[in-house]
Amino acid sequence: MTKFASNPIQRTIAIAAGGTAGHINTGIAIAQQYRNEVPTASIVFVTEPGQLPEHILQRENWQSVNLPSAPWMRTGLKGKFRAVWSILKGFVLAKRLLKSLQPDVVIGCGGYSSVALILAAYSMRITCVLHEANAIPGRANRLLARFSKRIYLGWPEAQEQLEQNTVVTGIPLRLEFLNFVPQCNTLKQSRNLLIVGGSLGSSFLNRHGPDLAAHLTRQGVKLRVKHQTGQLENQAIQRAYLALGIDAEITEFIDDITAAYYEADFVICCAGAITLAELAATGVPCLIVPLKEASDDHQTANVAAYFEALKQRISQHALTNPVSLHWTSEQHWQAEPLAQQIADLLRDTSARMEHIKLIHEIHRPDAAKNLVTDCEQLLNRA
Repeated sequence: MTKFASNPIQRTIAIAAGGTAGHINTGIAIAQQYRNEVPTASIVFVTEPGQLPEHILQRENWQSVNLPSAPWMRTGLKGKFRAVWSILKGFVLAKRLLKSLQPDVVIGCGGYSSVALILAAYSMRITCVLHEANAIPGRANRLLARFSKRIYLGWPEAQEQLEQNTVVTGIPLRLEFLNFVPQCNTLKQSRNLLIVGGSLGSSFLNRHGPDLAAHLTRQGVKLRVKHQTGQLENQAIQRAYLALGIDAEITEFIDDITAAYYEADFVICCAGAITLAELAATGVPCLIVPLKEASDDHQTANVAAYFEALKQRISQHALTNPVSLHWTSEQHWQAEPLAQQIADLLRDTSARMEHIKLIHEIHRPDAAKNLVTDCEQLLNRA
């Protein structure tokens, strides 16, 4: 692997990331790759105040600074005034921070907290680039696109709304996913079901996950459940599993998500862009349920892009019955037939192996490297 450090340089990089694990983990994946390419790089995360980003970044010893942030969407007039005030206040603080840091580049990974930093950097003629993970670009990135020299995309479908200066790199994943070896354990007596609602949780999966697990047990599947809820209804969900007699571990957030994927025989999840990229990296059979409340219904667009990529592979391999590939909307959820399909798959080792091989082909292990390489080319031309 070619390292930019072979031609010694020093880089200072500011990474702006919103308050979800998806935003933060994309930033970490880029930071890890930059450190791999430029070991002396100084990297600072700029994010919004909150328990989750602080927990993730402090756990891994990344330097971070908070800027004020407030959501714009789904707020009344008072909330919109608060969002504008947060941007103005954040802009002033961001300029002070940038004068101190003197970064070579500011990388925005989405979320409202990135707005003030990118605008401040642009006003100071600092190179700005963005990464957009979703098939429908987020509103913050749509606003900031005109101020950025490059927009890196997770899906080609996003180019329809971000037409200029775009490069499809795929979605950067943390290093542990690049070393993930998909597996299909046929010797276990019980099956591990992983339910993941995203870092903020899915109230739909929290309500309906226990019932689906119960239908699976009625299909004769001996089951253990790991259910990530977000900060939602934990005790009620624990009681639901206990009442159904199902062995379940309930957790707000999963620190070691790669280990959870290693243990899982099947995953039920939302359609966050990072989750879909993780599924491609791990190959675990899955049922995807886009979050109905997601802004601009971007999770439905994500899953459509995901399955379009899979259809291309299915066509290339002339597969006629890829039974292990499933998604459903919340509106069309039917627990009993879904449980039957999942149970059939868990009993069919050849179908599971086919899934692992097929889905792993849409994994983009070079996403972070391609982003960093292009970013360095931009900086070297500046």
